[in-house]
Amino acid sequence: MLNRLLFFLVFALCFSRGVAVLFAQQQFTAPRIGYVCPAGGQQGTSFTVIASGVLLDSASGVVVSGGGVSATIEDRMKPMSQASSILLLDKIKALQEKKRAARTSGVKINEKDISTLEEMQKMFASFPPLLRGNPSLSEYVVMKVTIAPDAVPGDREIRLRTATGLTNPRVFQVGQLPEWTKPTAKTERRFERGGESKSVASTENTVTIPVVVNGQILQGGVDRFRFTAKKGTKLVIVANARHLIPYLPDAVPGWFQAMLTLYDSSRNEMHYADHFFFHPDPVLYYDIQHDGEFIAEIRDSIYRGREDFVYRIIIGEIPFITGIFPLGTAVQADAKVEVKGWNLPSETAVWRADGKPAGVYQFSVSKNGLISNTVPFAVSTVPEKAEKEANSSEKTAQAIRFPVIINGRIDPPGEQDVFKFEAAAGTQVVAEVFARRLNSPMDSFLKITDSRGKLVASNDDSEDKGVGLNTHHADSRVQATLMDGGTYFITLTDTQHQGGSEFAYRLSIGAPQQDFELRATPSSLNIKGITPAQFSVFALRKNGFTGPIKLALKNAPPKFYLSKETIPANEDKVDTNISIPLGLLDEPVAIEIEGSADIGGQSVVRRIVPAEDMMQAFLYRHLVPSQQLLLDTMGRLPTPYNPKLISFSRISIPHGKSGEVRLAIPGYISNRLVFELVSPPLGISLGKIKNGPEAEIEILSDKLKTKVGQEGVIQLAMKRKPFTFSKQKEVSLPNAAPTPVDGTIPTISFEITEPEEPKEP
Repeated sequence: MLNRLLFFLVFALCFSRGVAVLFAQQQFTAPRIGYVCPAGGQQGTSFTVIASGVLLDSASGVVVSGGGVSATIEDRMKPMSQASSILLLDKIKALQEKKRAARTSGVKINEKDISTLEEMQKMFASFPPLLRGNPSLSEYVVMKVTIAPDAVPGDREIRLRTATGLTNPRVFQVGQLPEWTKPTAKTERRFERGGESKSVASTENTVTIPVVVNGQILQGGVDRFRFTAKKGTKLVIVANARHLIPYLPDAVPGWFQAMLTLYDSSRNEMHYADHFFFHPDPVLYYDIQHDGEFIAEIRDSIYRGREDFVYRIIIGEIPFITGIFPLGTAVQADAKVEVKGWNLPSETAVWRADGKPAGVYQFSVSKNGLISNTVPFAVSTVPEKAEKEANSSEKTAQAIRFPVIINGRIDPPGEQDVFKFEAAAGTQVVAEVFARRLNSPMDSFLKITDSRGKLVASNDDSEDKGVGLNTHHADSRVQATLMDGGTYFITLTDTQHQGGSEFAYRLSIGAPQQDFELRATPSSLNIKGITPAQFSVFALRKNGFTGPIKLALKNAPPKFYLSKETIPANEDKVDTNISIPLGLLDEPVAIEIEGSADIGGQSVVRRIVPAEDMMQAFLYRHLVPSQQLLLDTMGRLPTPYNPKLISFSRISIPHGKSGEVRLAIPGYISNRLVFELVSPPLGISLGKIKNGPEAEIEILSDKLKTKVGQEGVIQLAMKRKPFTFSKQKEVSLPNAAPTPVDGTIPTISFEITEPEEPKEP
């Protein structure tokens, strides 16, 4: 076993180094934040935050979701190119040789050379070359962040506005406790321009609890925090690491696997944690037995580390929920909730419906003004029922009628819960467990058997792609068509034979109901001029739903259009884009999109959830939900090469026939243009094109793929045919690909109309 583990570690190290080389060679085309540190702060404070990533040198603004948080950019740093760093090193070496030669000969060196050498050494320390670090973390932006005293605590998202677009979001937390921040790995060396390079080695620091400590773990690093606590303190230490950066594309297992250890003042280990139930981020609880000093330690479980191993640790006697029961309730119904955990105000709390629609919400409690961690709480339109003990065998099985959601728990460990129902031959039934997706540690196993004990269906794990943060999809789901009428049994167990008060579940039983969820990636959309912002919409289809899904902007400003407004039947993804009127946005705009479909004669509407398509450990991909789908504009406005519409900006296209767009093309390039449709709507294509100073472009409507009354937008892109000069003549290069022209064409809206009847002679 040990040899296999060593082999895996060596393989992972070698593989990661190989991939790191590939990453170093890639070309980055969009601005991206790798991490922010500190990744949060206390209400009513101002502090410095560093964001590290790539293509950030033109950052001009900061966007934080949720309100109550403002930020300004104070400094930016970009590494030297390899050529520049080599040239600088050569100059430093030459001056050092000159200095040594002068010392040997006893000749006094020129003061100007000494000054130049010192400046170059400081420059090299402040602007390290790209190859000395991770290229995806090579640029830095320093921000001044201010959090209002009344800002709502919890997770936010932070993005940067740059000339090349809006960056991806990173988690940024608003907290209630005082904060202490360890100097970031690059603050001392890269941002104190003109200062000497300082050590960033791990040290022990003294803090006063309750506190949130912020820092980074570098290779082999161990950070320790000494504090004083009194006897009777119910100490809770919570690490946020993987929660801040869910997935790392070039690291195994794909995130910073933090480990917490509590020591006494003499460094004797008292307690440790390397996870919390199934969560990679550890949580540690300890009942302090005597007054004294104690040490909290954080490190990576196998002593890895680098700049994006960012953490926030809460240390103190804080309220923390370990589990609730039930995990949800019926819509429009208040519910009494049992709450388990540490330092809680009581053992129960009340969920207030307050007209909330069906969905999953965040549940928390507070004590002495401090808000606890949040846990998910589900609200459903299906009738609810409580599990009744004892129901651990077929003889004592709890009788049910579906559709129903059963709220229960596996307690004590090793218990099984059995339910029975009557069904006619040909009945279709789906039984699905919601536990791991609702923060329960239960690893379920589900089976359906008939009255003779014959297995009808069973399942251990069922993947739900809509839950982007779970890497072990431990919830079970079975679907079956019952061949015979009679009594059937559903048995639910924990595969690990675990159990307890936190091992709660919601078991949904009923006929299969077709449905869908929608995800849009990326969550940051960028428009250059009026060139549309491209993104993808994923359809997560459920229970055999295969129909088309219509997409529509909701509450959008005027003249905002989607190019493709339908996910075709049997398709799981569509690439579309959004266009807006010409101009630059003063601030990013939050975009809302809904998808609707006809299911069983009913219109089902689902909101698109913005997401980031994240890679884990070189291979696995996850759609991680974001808080906002933001749209921004970037770059310069159209150049003088932009064509002008001669025809109207809205055209009518007869069904099954064609309409025409006419453009005035300025400049000498008018006869060398190739036109293309950008993400054309289904059934819309280009026909004949007459080039020249007044271009005529035919837009075709496919009779089978379009319908009368259909509306949408068309975005034309233009490219220039490659050419060369031969004896003062311009000659086209027929085998070369056209190149994009630095210009855009105004968006054209269209409507499919009834074709005119042919006139009688």
